[in-house]
Amino acid sequence: MDLQKIKIGGSPKKAIQQLRAAGYTISSLRLAGYTAAELKEAGYNAVLLRDAEYSLMELKAAGYSTTALKQAGYTISEIKNA
Repeated sequence: MDLQKIKIGGSPKKAIQQLRAAGYTISSLRLAGYTAAELKEAGYNAVLLRDAEYSLMELKAAGYSTTALKQAGYTISEIKNA
């Protein structure tokens, strides 16, 4: 399955759900160009995205709450300064 073709072929949320069902990892989705915001919309939490090496800036831009970012292991200081 070509991740780029799926990304181009439809809504990101639907494509991500199909890829998740097919067993693709978040890291694979990241390498295919899916954004933190797209993964958030598809139901992924900040902890999983941090583990897949999305940056704090990407997670903040995606709209994760301070609480979600704290649960992902960031300190208040890191969150405020990002």
